[in-house]
Amino acid sequence: MTTFTFSSEHISGTMTTEAKLRVSECRIEFDTYKSAGDKARTKGEFGFDSLTKKLRQNSTDLEKLKKEYTPFNIAEEEYYVPWLSISQGQTVELSVDVKKNKDKGTLDLIEGNDGNEFTILTKDKNGNESKDLAAMKSISISCNATKQTPTQLRFKSGNNIIGGINVFHPKPKKVDLRLVMVTTKVNKDDNDDEKNAISNSFGISKYASSALTQKIKDDLQRAFNPALLDFNIVGNTIHEVNLANDFEKNWAKYFMDANLRVRRNPVSIRTELLSDLTDYKSNNLFRPFSEEEIKKTLDLEINHAGSLKMDLLQEEGNEDFLGIDHLLDRFSSYNWGYDAMDKKSITLFLTNFQCYIPAKTLTGDDTKAGINGCSKTGNNQALMFLGNNAEHLKIPVTPKTELPHELMHCLGLPHVFLQPKDNTYLPFHYFNKTSTDNYMDYGNTVKHTFHFQWEMMHLSKFSK
Repeated sequence: MTTFTFSSEHISGTMTTEAKLRVSECRIEFDTYKSAGDKARTKGEFGFDSLTKKLRQNSTDLEKLKKEYTPFNIAEEEYYVPWLSISQGQTVELSVDVKKNKDKGTLDLIEGNDGNEFTILTKDKNGNESKDLAAMKSISISCNATKQTPTQLRFKSGNNIIGGINVFHPKPKKVDLRLVMVTTKVNKDDNDDEKNAISNSFGISKYASSALTQKIKDDLQRAFNPALLDFNIVGNTIHEVNLANDFEKNWAKYFMDANLRVRRNPVSIRTELLSDLTDYKSNNLFRPFSEEEIKKTLDLEINHAGSLKMDLLQEEGNEDFLGIDHLLDRFSSYNWGYDAMDKKSITLFLTNFQCYIPAKTLTGDDTKAGINGCSKTGNNQALMFLGNNAEHLKIPVTPKTELPHELMHCLGLPHVFLQPKDNTYLPFHYFNKTSTDNYMDYGNTVKHTFHFQWEMMHLSKFSK
């Protein structure tokens, strides 16, 4: 006989359930049900998080990570309890893989459903109800009620525990999001072209506020529904701001003062910039612009100070993009014509600005590394550099994943790869860079979030 204790920390404190149960060799493993279930999970219809072999291999602190999956032993082998997020009134079907079923037993009891928060049905391969472990292929879980603390369902055959599922099913919360489109062109046709360029980044050929708003809402639902968060677009529209009248007088000078690189066609700006080229040339951290380059440039281009040096520092785990921080501070203090000081909502700026690192001195070719968005963890503003997908840059911009990435920063999430200077003060879990399919990783195929991220976002001051 083996005794064990379930224990895990959750959003409203500590949930501890103690049970002394006999454990057999038989165990049931859960996963998304067939390809349809995997697609539904990727679409954000529900959340499922399990401690896979790949995550265990790439965790920077495996023993700490294991505790998130409330492990116990079955026949001296660790069993990690997966997590499911589900909303009230929703039904999710998971696959069931029964292992080491020597006794040919049956599923006799499901503990933890004392308040009948769930309707649970186990099925055979034909979809018929079955308690026979040898025939069991899937389990259907319907959520009947919300609960602030997660529920742990424990599955027993006879007196033996053979598996479990942790269920995250709190009352959904809302996040107020204000969308602001920032343009800089004086001429109306040029300004419309700039709006269309921003829309093109989302796969919309011609700008229309309603269409772009809906596209953003769909992308956010895919990313945040597993965390049971819903984004409310303030006014259900996009607030449009044109900086043309104020740009040359205040904004361009500000970029220069903040050591941000600026290129724009008007002669006044070109003259001001060329007068400072001597200073730029004396600093090998900058690639100076020739007059010919400036003449050819029609868009605003921003790049953080000391780009090459900062790029190298980033590889060492130090993301101190001072120039971008200055830009966010400038956006925070500007009079946008709405209540920009509203600290209860998040503001997302959609711009056609370009922000990239010219990597020629690093790679020997003309490739460029783009910074497609920026935000400060726990802050209420984020900015997208959607001009990076311009023809002459060809930096991939994928708003459906990068926009949620920045908003997750606003809700308090750090990256999932370790950055000692920025993130070690957070009670979080880290993995080798690019090794996960998480929204907060880099250089990966983005699909999912972890259950501890669901809980952290629910705790955000912006989640109501």
